[in-house]
Amino acid sequence: MPQDFDKVFRQNIEVICPVLIKRVIGLEYVTLEEIPDDLQVTLERRPDFLKLVHTSNKPIILQIEIQTEDDPKMVYRLHEYCGILSRKYELEVQQYVVYIGKKRPRMPLSISGRRWYFSFDLIDFYELDYSEFVGCGTPEEVILGILANFGEKAAQEVAWEIITQLRSITCTKAEFEKYVKQLEVLSKLRNLQELIVTTLEAMALQYDLETDIRYQQGIEKGRAEGKIEGKIEGKMEGKVEDAINAIQLGLSDELIARITNLPIEQIQVLRKESNNLKL
Repeated sequence: MPQDFDKVFRQNIEVICPVLIKRVIGLEYVTLEEIPDDLQVTLERRPDFLKLVHTSNKPIILQIEIQTEDDPKMVYRLHEYCGILSRKYELEVQQYVVYIGKKRPRMPLSISGRRWYFSFDLIDFYELDYSEFVGCGTPEEVILGILANFGEKAAQEVAWEIITQLRSITCTKAEFEKYVKQLEVLSKLRNLQELIVTTLEAMALQYDLETDIRYQQGIEKGRAEGKIEGKIEGKMEGKVEDAINAIQLGLSDELIARITNLPIEQIQVLRKESNNLKL
């Protein structure tokens, strides 16, 4: 199972880590430069993300490890890396562990001897604000929101936001489905896979807009009448159904209005009609 999570991060690491560097670590850099692969011969395993970072002041070596397990021996591994890297490049080495596991991390962050001391920085993803990722422009960043802290938001609201954002920034059905699958994998770390699946079903997003039956009916109607209104009607019917599904999931009127672009007054009417049907 950890291999599934690792696979998602390996596929997206070149997009994810630059975001973490600037948004989470707060390190401003000019360029990132690859470090030669022959380093793997010396190390026990290749680091997840290892770059020569050129800042405005001085170059540094930056290492980022993604951890799903709370490894008590991580500090020894990073200490070994630090020694090899600093000896090879004679530069400052900055090391970060990004922890995305289920339990709160308790791994030691430092070790020391008679005349030496070593430590690394730990980033617990659960302490980060989910909105910092959901509002981003790439799907690799957006799906990370499921691992972060939701604050006062209900999990179903956050799931709806993430999937809606994925729909808006992916260009094709295949691309959307790729990142939805990755989202499902990551959601297991927060025991939210079932919620993601039910939200997808409620939003009827297994197909992109171009294959949506309501959308197609609207286009055909518009063609038959020689008017664009049919196409607009198809889109509007889809938004209304999405809003009804969101109401049934318990989302707030404000959030539904924001993700469907329907007037809040219309959402309130739909909610009232939905409640009347239950009576």
